[in-house]
Amino acid sequence: LQEGAVVLCDRFSDSTFAYQGYARNLPLRWLKAANGIATGGVEPDLTLLFDLPVTIGLARRRKAAGLQNRLDRESNRFHISVRNGFLALAARSPDRIKVIDANRPEQEIRTEVLSLVLSWVAERRGKLHRK
Repeated sequence: LQEGAVVLCDRFSDSTFAYQGYARNLPLRWLKAANGIATGGVEPDLTLLFDLPVTIGLARRRKAAGLQNRLDRESNRFHISVRNGFLALAARSPDRIKVIDANRPEQEIRTEVLSLVLSWVAERRGKLHRK
């Protein structure tokens, strides 16, 4: 990637750790090594974690008729493990992973996301100009 480039994606290595490590009990050390090989060591600079109680998240998914996938059919226990995994990752990397309360009105969430992203871009721009 070119220096200063921005790449957006909706899933990356943290999802692997949460789903495969925390929820499916695969060794995190092995997952980290495998992800390092698969990504060439690329790691996110900023991750937005939209946190929501499991019951509310699953209810929202069920309302989206026809869009369910195999993960949606997993047990509540599985989804709680995934959520706890994401929150544990966020606790370990608070400078990178920003937890957003997604159990609020959409406009409030949008405002917070915009603020976080614009702050991150401004910080990155400042770092690039100081080089």
